[in-house]
Amino acid sequence: VHSKGAIWRCQILILNIIYLMQNLKSKHYKKNILVIHSNLASSCKQFLINQKQCNHNMNFLIMGPPGAGKGTQAKILAEKYNFMHLSTGDMLRHEIDNKSDIGLEAKNYMNQGFLVPDDVLLSIMENTLTSLKGIGIILDGFPRTIPQAEGLEAIFQKLDLQIDYVINVHVDEDILINRLTNRAKNSGRSDDAEEVIINRQKVYSELTEPLIQFYKDQLLTINGDGTVEEVTQRILEKIQ
Repeated sequence: VHSKGAIWRCQILILNIIYLMQNLKSKHYKKNILVIHSNLASSCKQFLINQKQCNHNMNFLIMGPPGAGKGTQAKILAEKYNFMHLSTGDMLRHEIDNKSDIGLEAKNYMNQGFLVPDDVLLSIMENTLTSLKGIGIILDGFPRTIPQAEGLEAIFQKLDLQIDYVINVHVDEDILINRLTNRAKNSGRSDDAEEVIINRQKVYSELTEPLIQFYKDQLLTINGDGTVEEVTQRILEKIQ
């Protein structure tokens, strides 16, 4: 996987070298050498930074309660680092659209109104990660439970991959409920929205928060209260 920025820097390096060769006999030789040397050093430094970001093929996992803005941050990070942004819904739709055996099995559960079982989700995850091996990814919304996390860890080990960072976007529950309640009112949703929102937060706490302990060695907890730009900056300060 190649970063556009890295390729652009390569082109700059080549142009600088050509310029150097053309000016070897110039009366301003010494001055030209100093200028070009400075340009080359700057270009090389940025090139190496981009290559490190691109070729390390980092794998991120981003988590957070409903309304914390993790999906938005996942998209921003994916664009910045040339990652593949993966959500459970996207992977399910891909397998279903391709009419794969595992996709049809998942569709059968969904059509009956059932949750897709962990073993089916993990099979889809393994298929996806195998096809993307060598490409940096950011997993958005998966895993949600400890059994899913254990299954994902087994897949990563099988593929000789690792999760570099687990980003936990944290927002106080009162702030989240207020944020989501206002959003529901502004969109004209039902009066029981607050009750539904509170229940979603409760379900998240019971099922997903244990993952914080599971991923404690890779965990980066980010304050998610603020503008999108402020939260992004906090994440970048932690991972750069």
